[in-house]
Amino acid sequence: VAAQRGDYAKALENYEESLAIRVRLGDKASMGGLLSNLGIVAEYRGDFDASRRFHERALALRTEIGDRWAIAVSENNLGMIELLQKRFEEARDRFRRTMLLAREVGDPWMAALVHNNLGNATRGLGDYDAARVHYRDSLRAYRDYDDKWALAFLLEDIGVLAALSGDAPPALELIGAADALRESIGAPRAPSLDEDIERQLAAT
Repeated sequence: VAAQRGDYAKALENYEESLAIRVRLGDKASMGGLLSNLGIVAEYRGDFDASRRFHERALALRTEIGDRWAIAVSENNLGMIELLQKRFEEARDRFRRTMLLAREVGDPWMAALVHNNLGNATRGLGDYDAARVHYRDSLRAYRDYDDKWALAFLLEDIGVLAALSGDAPPALELIGAADALRESIGAPRAPSLDEDIERQLAAT
């Protein structure tokens, strides 16, 4: 809750306290989840190298215990770091592996999330048509789930695509819609994401 509300210091404190307990218990599954969450907080704070280290530790634990769903989560999280560091081909490959795992374990929400992320990776590679297809598939699922948190990210991503395509009015409308949605659910944009969107929309 603290992480989604933008209180990263509190989120970090709670996750670290919980991780210490899980380590004492030898609970590797929960340790993997907490390392994953610590990686996400590091990502939100813009420390991508630390985020990668957390996610790699989580992936190693999850691989050790053989949890296919959790492995998919870690692959997706590492793909996000590749994406944020502009390594678009590597990100696309991670997301493709994640999609295979999501379908294997039968998680349609994760598949929708991965479509969103594949849209970002293909957008970064300049394949705007492929990005639109992925965003469309993600949008349908998010609407079915009424997932406002995920939808805010998707609106931002489609807004950036519109800006890159030279469609200024819809780009600004989509970012404004995401802002309103975030305000309604109390989930502010992470500073690192805010900076990236500002940079992408500068010309628009």
